[in-house]
Amino acid sequence: MSQNSIVILIFIGYLLTFIFSHYRVAYKKIGSKNFWRFRTFSDLIVVFSFIIGFVLLVQFKGEKKFDSPNDMVSFGVNNSFSDLIIKGCQSVIKEDLCHLDCHYLMAKNVYYYGSNKQLNDYIASLYEMITKPSDNSKDIAYLMLGYLDYYSNYDYNFNYLEFISNKKIKYYNYLLGLKSSNANEAIGYFKKEIKYEGFSEGSTVKLYDLFVQKSDQKSMLQLAENKSLSKFLSRSVKKEIFFKNASFSNYIIQIVGRTIDEFTLLSAITAFLISFLWMNFLRRFDIYETEKWKYLLAVFGLGSIATFFVYPLGDVLEYVFHFSYTNTDVLNDFIYCSVVIGAVEELVKIVPFLLILRCFKFINEPYDYILYGSVSALGFAFMENILYFNEYQFHVIFIRTVYSVVGHMFWTSIIAYGFIKINFNRKTTYSSLAVVFGSFTLACFGHGAYDFLLFYNLGALNTVFFFLSLIAFVFMINNSLNISNFYNYEISLRREKMAFQLIIGLVGVYMLQYFIIGVNYGSSYANTMALNNMLYGLMIITFLAILFSSISINRGEWKAISVFSFIPYFTFNGVKTFFYSKNPKGLTLRFFTTKTNPFLATQLPVVGVVVKELTISNQKGWYLVEFNKPITVRNYLSLKAIIRPVKENTSLRKNKIKVDFLMIPNNSFLNKELVVKEDLFPIDRVYTICLS
Repeated sequence: MSQNSIVILIFIGYLLTFIFSHYRVAYKKIGSKNFWRFRTFSDLIVVFSFIIGFVLLVQFKGEKKFDSPNDMVSFGVNNSFSDLIIKGCQSVIKEDLCHLDCHYLMAKNVYYYGSNKQLNDYIASLYEMITKPSDNSKDIAYLMLGYLDYYSNYDYNFNYLEFISNKKIKYYNYLLGLKSSNANEAIGYFKKEIKYEGFSEGSTVKLYDLFVQKSDQKSMLQLAENKSLSKFLSRSVKKEIFFKNASFSNYIIQIVGRTIDEFTLLSAITAFLISFLWMNFLRRFDIYETEKWKYLLAVFGLGSIATFFVYPLGDVLEYVFHFSYTNTDVLNDFIYCSVVIGAVEELVKIVPFLLILRCFKFINEPYDYILYGSVSALGFAFMENILYFNEYQFHVIFIRTVYSVVGHMFWTSIIAYGFIKINFNRKTTYSSLAVVFGSFTLACFGHGAYDFLLFYNLGALNTVFFFLSLIAFVFMINNSLNISNFYNYEISLRREKMAFQLIIGLVGVYMLQYFIIGVNYGSSYANTMALNNMLYGLMIITFLAILFSSISINRGEWKAISVFSFIPYFTFNGVKTFFYSKNPKGLTLRFFTTKTNPFLATQLPVVGVVVKELTISNQKGWYLVEFNKPITVRNYLSLKAIIRPVKENTSLRKNKIKVDFLMIPNNSFLNKELVVKEDLFPIDRVYTICLS
């Protein structure tokens, strides 16, 4: 068994632990009679049905089939599959020796991506074409040899183009323009290629490049406004031209046009499903006052619309303030990523949240700030995903789900977290401005660092940075829940269920990508992609499940962000702790004491159930217990008490352990923001036995 297989099995073991934990809690909650029903396992059955169905459908469809060699070539060009381009062109040329467009594609792809044998065979076929009586055959052969000569960058001191008789043949003047070292001469050749209705697409792009070198804004604008040629320029190029020439109506057309060009129903549905997956997951943390879907979807829509403002803001920074990306100057590129990408996108994402915060009252507890900030970011990510899914032929569905989408939520939440500290910690105006500026700056640099590492192909370092960012995200969520002004000790997070649903959701996304790729590219390609990415996919799903399931609400606690506090969760012992639930809510305990206990000797034993974990005098590990019969001690509550093991790190599941036993003055005492031990009545020599 290979090392990869062993690691894959380890991660599968981790994920199964979370699934078993979910069903273990469900079994205890609903009992054995109701447990063995379809409803209990419906989520798991649906996901496994999709997995099996997707696999069977992809295998049944089989390999990608083409109606003709020309279809194979078109598919290869659209998806940058050089092997299909070469194979298709070989078939077309075999049937039609003088198919000029296929010869051009063949020459380019076989030189850069083909094997030595393929290149030598093609050159041999060109020399054979020279021997044909047809002038067209000879012209094509000399032209392609000229291209191969140009690609090689080696001076053979032999000009194949001199032997071409038809000076108007497609690609001839284009090649002369490529070979020319004089800009004006090259412009003449490219214009001639367009005049002869040859390779207009390539010639238009090269003309633009030359006009940029000469800073000829007038010629660039004429090119962009030329109806027959502007279609060969990208939306981003035309956007830049119209911005610099203050043609704002055309500029807006290019911004909207890019989204329209890349929009497909499949990309929109896929992007929305991913945003909804995360929106629903984050909403499940909002346990005290759950937000209405209509508010969340409204903010989501505003975040989607706000995406369009990225373009003018970024273009002002690039073309007015001259920020530029070099790919060589490290400091310059980091600043570019942090300002032009990070600052612009974070500003655009936070504005919908701030508008809602200012104009409406439904953002009324700390976690709402994280939730609505993240939902605005999900709207932004939705529009971004529509573009990227279609542009990258759906190869990036899963990676964007677990990286880019989560990253957008985290960076926006940093800013929202700053507003939590302002609005719930009663900051002064001066300190509030410092917190806003600091959180926005941190979000910008965090976003910029992610893109910077991505652009510089520092994948491993970027993964570490991203994982550390996620830990901070979890701390922010946890702290915002800890200080909720709607806190209710009777309501608790169902961590095991949330981890389970996150796992099956992300597995579903992974299989959705597999299905789409399989339908579009064939079963072999989809199978290879799924197997090659399985280890990484399992790793990131496990990491996300462990992190988010580590959230445990302790009223009033404001945790300092620490990476080291999460290390135990990534061991098997940590997973076992999760499986058996660190928080012993639901445990049934029998309480007893000694005969000499002046308060409880005649009233114990009694049976009690652990209801909730509490924080007493800023110390965690205390538990509220409700008894099955009253205990009368002065005027204290008779059916409730607060306990914890006297010995640290001792589980209440053990038998005959000594506990600190505190009687509670009244019910309202439990709703106090800060519960102090001195306000409770302690009773010594109390012990417990775990019954279930």
